[in-house]
Amino acid sequence: MKLIEKICRPKIVFCSICFIAFQLNGVARAQTRDLSSFGPLLQQIKDSLQFSGVLLVANNDRTLLSYSNGYASLENQTKHSVSNTKFRLASISKTMVSYVIYILKSQGRLAMDDKITKYLKELDEEIYGQITIEQLIQHKSGIIRALKNITKKNTYEPISPIEIFYELNQAELMFPPGTQRSYSNVGYSLLAILIERITGMDFYNAIRNILFDPLKMFNTNHEIDYEVISNIAQGYNLVGDKIFRSRLGSKSWILGAGSIYSTATDLLRFSKEVQKGTLLDSLSHTQYLKDLGNYTTHGGWTTYGYGAKLANAPKKGRLIMHGGVSPGYRSDMHIFLDHGITLICLSNQAPLPISILYNKIGNVALGYEPEQVLEPQLTKLFPDIEIGNITDAILKYNRATEESDSIEKIKHHEVNNLGYLLLETNNVASAVNVFKFGVTLFPENANLYDSLGEALALKRDFANALKAYQKSISLDSTNVVGKRAIRKIENELNKH
Repeated sequence: MKLIEKICRPKIVFCSICFIAFQLNGVARAQTRDLSSFGPLLQQIKDSLQFSGVLLVANNDRTLLSYSNGYASLENQTKHSVSNTKFRLASISKTMVSYVIYILKSQGRLAMDDKITKYLKELDEEIYGQITIEQLIQHKSGIIRALKNITKKNTYEPISPIEIFYELNQAELMFPPGTQRSYSNVGYSLLAILIERITGMDFYNAIRNILFDPLKMFNTNHEIDYEVISNIAQGYNLVGDKIFRSRLGSKSWILGAGSIYSTATDLLRFSKEVQKGTLLDSLSHTQYLKDLGNYTTHGGWTTYGYGAKLANAPKKGRLIMHGGVSPGYRSDMHIFLDHGITLICLSNQAPLPISILYNKIGNVALGYEPEQVLEPQLTKLFPDIEIGNITDAILKYNRATEESDSIEKIKHHEVNNLGYLLLETNNVASAVNVFKFGVTLFPENANLYDSLGEALALKRDFANALKAYQKSISLDSTNVVGKRAIRKIENELNKH
């Protein structure tokens, strides 16, 4: 199952990025330091991670780090700019959509417990009549993750709201609304359409008038297909020693869920608004940031409490974060609510182990780790994985982790993203090997088995694809996409 976006918890060691904590009124406060002098670290980020993009760290109005490296356009040799280069944000778009919903709530134009069929009357009442706006925001609706999983239409062709409603009315919910949580891009596309219905404007103008213009985010908006956008970074995929331009589908498929572009400086303006809530009433702002449990906020961010690593400052604070992944792009945004600190990372080259960046910048700044950025383990092991030496790759990885506690551990979503990057560049055999490595390293991960099944099906190895999908279903019985794939494969096998 393709992870077009990711939301993941950073390692707890990153708890003290860019500040030294000390006791003040029972809460650890921030004594920030300028990070711009960390030249050796930034050079290693460039060399070891082959980083192309921008980094911005700020404490309220004070910039701690402003860094750019690489090219927005390799073809034109256009260099990145922290203030001017626009990046496709992927799932960070969702944070802005949820904030607009809360603005409309503050204006009395909707209620969080409103049923979505009140505004989206084309949806089948029997299927969707009990879903609330709040459940869409919190991924508790039961609606399928991606439209491409329920339609045969090509994702490079535009899809209209009417077509979205039609496809959804032929589908089924994964679970009764409110009973579970499952990430859904489609849910946020419905929120974007709902915003259009309430405001009487198209999504482009609605979000601009309600959010971007008031915050002076003039380099940010929803991307319209084929629109010429000045200063926007081209996405690239790095496969081995070759670089490929990324291919992007129509933004209508991820309307609101991943269709917004922005700059690092505009995202900093949004971060300040999220912290201050000037466009919300006090009650709505408090609710937006309130911890919902299971590492999420009512407003749809990932969150958790973190503790300072200093022995004399064990007090906790709150972090909210969101990330985004799309072909050729990686984005991440962290807000340390109790310290007014924001970290923004935007890149136009994949794959990028983005967690290494936000862990290292914080820990090196405080002297917790040496100024050394190690080459990601997955990159080191790729030559073995690519040709199918899975056992050797696992042995090398296990040996490396046993010999050193400082080794950056491989994460399941990094393996999944690498596999889909290979599929995007038609390296199906290599993708199969990457997913096989993934299920060997993470034998209880249903999503990696689902991805392996998809890659094997593309290779027309239907017998093994069926086994992979069946294993995925055994690990996650709510995987309706996998169940649908099994039916298709069984039909294919019955032909022979």
